[in-house]
Parts: sequence; C-alpha cells; structure tokens
Amino acid sequence: MKKLFTLFAICFFVSVLQAQESKHEKIKALKVAFITEKLALTTQEAESFWPIYNSYDETMHKLKYEEMGKIKKTLKETPLEDLSESKAKKMYQEWLSLENHMCSNRRNMLTKLEAVLPYSKIMMLQRAEWEFHRKLIDQLRSERRKGKERKE
Repeated sequence: MKKLFTLFAICFFVSVLQAQESKHEKIKALKVAFITEKLALTTQEAESFWPIYNSYDETMHKLKYEEMGKIKKTLKETPLEDLSESKAKKMYQEWLSLENHMCSNRRNMLTKLEAVLPYSKIMMLQRAEWEFHRKLIDQLRSERRKGKERKE
C-alpha cells in the first residue's frame, strides 16, 4: 500500500510538474515527491502531514521571497553612502522581525507534527529537506557549468 501511494504521489507530482509554469511550482512539486519518498508516510500520516507542511511552506515562501525580498531590494537599490543609520536601523528591525517570524513558523509546524508523526519521521523530514536542498544546489551548479561551457 505504501509503495502504491508513493508511486501514485510521484506520478501525480510529475504530471503537475509538467503542467506548471513557474520555477517555484516546479521545485515545490519535486520537493513534495522527494519528501513523500523519503518519509514513506502511511496514507493516514500523509493526510495529516501535508496540510500542516503545505501551510508552513506557503508561509515560509511568502516570508522569504516576498517580505525579505522587499528588504533585499531596498538594500540593493540604496547606495551605501545614502544609507542613513535610522534607515539601516529600520531595515534591521524588519529583518530581525522576519527572522523571528520564520523561526516561529517552523517551531509551530514541528509542534503540530508531533501529534501526527513519530519523532523518527520528523527527524527524517529534516534530513529530507537538507538532502533536497543539497541536490537542488548541486543541480543549479551543474546547469551553470554547462551553460558556461556552451558559451566558450
């Protein structure tokens, strides 16, 4: 049953991957398939896990790319000589607040997962996230190297 569910999930997310346009959606679909395979969730666990994890992931994406993106954009566009101490302090406080919010969001997700998954699977989730990010970074580096080789 677990293998059938995993196979179905992977096939579903591969088809979603092909239909999606944005990089974020493609990466998200790959991440879901990767986590599904690594955690080997039962049907009952998956039904409880994915709503919690997806809510966490959506909030993190919003915080990292939308909210933090605003700070990065302002910092990039402001010449260092024009960055007053008061403006820097305000940006710093916003950044610190976002970091706290991201940490709180993760803690909240983990607390909710305690009620639906054994601790071993929660730890496997952490490992799966690390492995997924490592593979993603390695793939991006490989694509950049191939792009540079073609240009030469």
